[in-house]
Amino acid sequence: MANPIFCTFVTSHYLFMGNKKTKIKASVPAPIKVISEPKSKNELIYLLPLLVFSFFIFSSALKCDFVNWDDDRNVYENPLVVEPNLKAIFSQNVIGNYNPLSILSFGIEHHFYGMNASNMHLVNILLHLVCIFLFSKYLEHSNYSSGSH
Repeated sequence: MANPIFCTFVTSHYLFMGNKKTKIKASVPAPIKVISEPKSKNELIYLLPLLVFSFFIFSSALKCDFVNWDDDRNVYENPLVVEPNLKAIFSQNVIGNYNPLSILSFGIEHHFYGMNASNMHLVNILLHLVCIFLFSKYLEHSNYSSGSH
């Protein structure tokens, strides 16, 4: 994302730049400056392999079924997943944890795919990749990526 656009414009008597006001002659033309960072192709050099590697690492889950650790109460025996109710999802704990976005995600997945572990694992892997992408964008636009940490 480029830096914000900074414009300099002239009214009949004043030049405005941000919050500063300077008196000038009215005959001065209105220069417009657009300041932006060039898009770096280096972003993809680092991000794409990370996304591919992450998908590869987690792809073995696509062959797996549900686990008997907590998938029963979180997913396939959970009435909030089988028959989603937004008010209940966002107001109830499941196994003592408040995790409405996970339960909502499971409910949406169940609606479209039924109780299919492979499809649910695929959606969760894709959500993980989205998180990696968003975090990389955050780092790219934060002070951390500019070396001033």
